[in-house]
Amino acid sequence: ECATAALPLILELRSHNIIAQLYADQVKVQKQMSYASALKSDFVVLLGPDELAQNKIVLKNMRTGSQQTIAQNQLSDAVLNG
Repeated sequence: ECATAALPLILELRSHNIIAQLYADQVKVQKQMSYASALKSDFVVLLGPDELAQNKIVLKNMRTGSQQTIAQNQLSDAVLNG
């Protein structure tokens, strides 16, 4: 369900020429974060059942380690203004 909900977010990011991909395998978050780090990703979006229910996402800045919870419709602006 979360992976399906992530697809419109990915398409939104890509429409702004932001490279985005989905880690769809059912593995621990730590493994997903390690993968993002190996790719030298600037940001990671975390979308779980709680965020989905609230129409929010957690946006983690991989350079600074900071993270914030924002509305899903704020994602592109938050990444672009990074």
